[in-house]
Amino acid sequence: MKQLTKLLISVGVVSILAGCANNAAKTMDHSSHHKAEKTAMKHDDHGGHDKHSDGHGAGHGDGHGGHHADSAVGKPAQGMAATKTYQVSMLDSMKFVFNQKPDLSPGDVVKFVVTNNGKIPHEFSIGNAAEQAKHNEMMKKMPDMQHEDGNTVTVQPGQRKELVWQFAGHDEVVFACNVPGHFEAGMFHKAALH
Repeated sequence: MKQLTKLLISVGVVSILAGCANNAAKTMDHSSHHKAEKTAMKHDDHGGHDKHSDGHGAGHGDGHGGHHADSAVGKPAQGMAATKTYQVSMLDSMKFVFNQKPDLSPGDVVKFVVTNNGKIPHEFSIGNAAEQAKHNEMMKKMPDMQHEDGNTVTVQPGQRKELVWQFAGHDEVVFACNVPGHFEAGMFHKAALH
């Protein structure tokens, strides 16, 4: 049974990466499809965080930030002690509301406690402008993708999640919701690293 499940997941990954997610969904049960989508998400280049030019994510990890490639603005820091914490509200008016203006410096380990106060799902993603643009394009192709990786969390209405990030570099940081249409409607926030 385990081999059959692995085979179904492998078939699903290949189908999803080939743009055949609908066909994959028809040939496997819902739980296998969900696992295949998560696997594909981990192995697909999104947000520019995978440094491999082939777009297949050896740089992506297990959803806990431990095996992710670094971003131009830092890296996942799950398990590290936070030096700062910010509360972030996600609103259906397509806004992020921070409890205070982010004051970010290279080396800071920051815990973001993100609450979806709206009635639709939102995403909280960390990257620079180029990484967010790439992630946004990927989300347009796969709009139902749910993220749980080092730089991005998908938060359902009424839920709260945490994301811990260690900042690095000097690029401008862009916090974004890349659910299709949300970024374009203004759901992003920019902050300087100083």
